[in-house]
Amino acid sequence: MKNQGNSFLNETTLTFRIIIILAITAIFYALFMILFLTKLINNEYLSSYYVIGSLFDTTGIESKIGGIAMSLSQGQFIFLSALLALTGIIKIIVVGILIGTITSIIYKLSISLPSIKKLNNHVIICGYSDLSETIAKELTTKKRKFIIIENNPVTAETAEEEGFRVIKNDFTKDEILDSAKIKNATEILFLTKNDYNNLLGIITAKHLNNNIKIITRSNDIHIMNKMKRAGASLCIIPEILTGAEIGNILVSLSKPT
Repeated sequence: MKNQGNSFLNETTLTFRIIIILAITAIFYALFMILFLTKLINNEYLSSYYVIGSLFDTTGIESKIGGIAMSLSQGQFIFLSALLALTGIIKIIVVGILIGTITSIIYKLSISLPSIKKLNNHVIICGYSDLSETIAKELTTKKRKFIIIENNPVTAETAEEEGFRVIKNDFTKDEILDSAKIKNATEILFLTKNDYNNLLGIITAKHLNNNIKIITRSNDIHIMNKMKRAGASLCIIPEILTGAEIGNILVSLSKPT
């Protein structure tokens, strides 16, 4: 569970930074508004109530400020009106996004971690591509459990949009494969177009689970022997397989009926 938590935090580092920035913005603005209103009405309690109400409830400060506005000068009233408009923007953008982001993180955390924790006798797919998508859909049809590891955020998002479980991180790291429950997995597939990363993944996977079956993509026929020596059960070059399949189809079509 510790590795899963660390993986989740690594994946959402940018999100947490955004949360911190938004929270600091909201806090500083709230403090400024409280100080400003306190100077106008000389009442810290009411000022705090107005500001907090404007940022977090549905009615906002506008319905509560009328009594104060009557005692202001024209210049103070204009300045206060501008601040109220800014408060509305802060409420919609900063507070709204802040609450929505936190809620989203809590939801994803509650769904993803228990889901990964239950993985057993599953397949790990390292690298998401057209080939990975085809395999993932086939595994779904066969009702086989699987999880995808993809380091590219955009590509990982595409996999998530297809409804697949995804760990957004580097599969060559021990802790990431641990978070994907490699010790409970039956097969692992390395399907990136980078032979070096695939080879490094094979070595890492074999170190963590010596009994796991490894299938890897290779883009260079001369690298295949190294991959097999590293522990790969099967090395494939998709282009060759596709070419052979097309050749078989052509041969079958040319046979006399």
